Amino acid sequence: MRDDYQNAKKIGDKYKASALLKGKEPYLPSLETEIEDISSYKEIHVGIAEIPLDMIVGTRTTGRQNSFAGNFMPLIAEDSEFAMKWSNLYDAQLDEGLRDPVKAYEYKHRFYVQEGNKRVSVMKYMKAVSILADVIRLMPPRTRDPESVAYYEYVDFNKVTGLFEIVFTRPGAYQELAEMAGQNLTDPWPDEKVETLRDAFRTFAKAYTAKADRNTAYTVGDAFLIYSRIYPYDSLPLDSRDLIGRRIASIRKELRTDAEENKLKVVETPEEFKKASVVPDLVSMLKGGSGYSREKPLRAAFIYAGSPENSSWTYGHELGRLEMEEHFRGLVETSRFDKCDTEEKTAAAIEAAAADSSAVIFTTSPAMMPAVLKGAFAHPKIKMLNCSSNLPYNAVRTYYARMYEAKFLMGVLAALQTGNHRIGYMTDHPVYGNIANINAFAIGAAMIDPAC
Repeated sequence: MRDDYQNAKKIGDKYKASALLKGKEPYLPSLETEIEDISSYKEIHVGIAEIPLDMIVGTRTTGRQNSFAGNFMPLIAEDSEFAMKWSNLYDAQLDEGLRDPVKAYEYKHRFYVQEGNKRVSVMKYMKAVSILADVIRLMPPRTRDPESVAYYEYVDFNKVTGLFEIVFTRPGAYQELAEMAGQNLTDPWPDEKVETLRDAFRTFAKAYTAKADRNTAYTVGDAFLIYSRIYPYDSLPLDSRDLIGRRIASIRKELRTDAEENKLKVVETPEEFKKASVVPDLVSMLKGGSGYSREKPLRAAFIYAGSPENSSWTYGHELGRLEMEEHFRGLVETSRFDKCDTEEKTAAAIEAAAADSSAVIFTTSPAMMPAVLKGAFAHPKIKMLNCSSNLPYNAVRTYYARMYEAKFLMGVLAALQTGNHRIGYMTDHPVYGNIANINAFAIGAAMIDPAC
């Protein structure tokens, strides 16, 4: 219909004029002008797939680049053959739908059309969500840069799910999402798992993009992952828009913290803590005017993965708990929960501590963080602490000992004892500071015996 072409052209003309006023490029970007020596890049034929229209950003070549504004709306005169073909495609979509796939190149999460620019323009004008495409992936050089690592994980994720729209900026995020779904990044996912994730993501994206407060440091996918750490994503299609909006608003600080992770400061001394912390220390909480007394003491709960009887790590925390009660002599009452070695048991312990009017909850294992984070949002007035490092959240404060110093000394002692330059080191798994401990141990040993 010519009227619709006329409306589409008006939208394109408006975009072009606005871009020129702002000193920006008014036309579609071209892949061959964005990449030098494009012919040297490896091409992988992905096949026929539904691709999100909002991820189609330009053309493969410069041939039709100036026929469309940067938003893919047409710019050619209304009495042209171009306008007639556009209008015919619009009518065909209304009558029976556009059946032939476009041909598009995917490069770093963005699509560039080789054949079918008018079809893409029509579908974008009609506010469609996706379009059928024959996809060719242009592979960027593989490096150790986090962006490159994350992209190659995206490729693995796309292979097993067929989903293009979920984009993460951090390495390891796709593995985390796969674990949430009970899947991996090597075997194809069942169709129902893919559909559940697609529906959940689209529901979230629609609610998320409706919020004006967007931080360009993270993608919708990054926000979706943080949301899913707290609220199960499979319930999203059933949740109301209002509920999802309130939840997104509640985690906005977490989104900001995640985006600014490199700006976080590790506090290593009590003096620095007093200057930097926004959380009052225990002594400040118990000073006059706090409302706590021997008649109404501060209640603190300790949640252990093991028990003091069978874990030296837990035993160390237990000594601290008992010392706290002794030091404050009636101003503090504590409780403990043993053997909370699963997320379900940790969550149950947090709920029990909250029901017991605990004002502070100490969780003593990094593995507890998923349950602690959910508990922090369920009980925002309770101060939650987790014994971990490199797990930055706004709702949960973390603390950790400088274990690497002790491991360094253990390395020194081990090297003094060995008679054959061979030392064994046992640890659970290489996360939560263990790599730093291993390195410190090795440095200490090498200082005494470089042959170790």
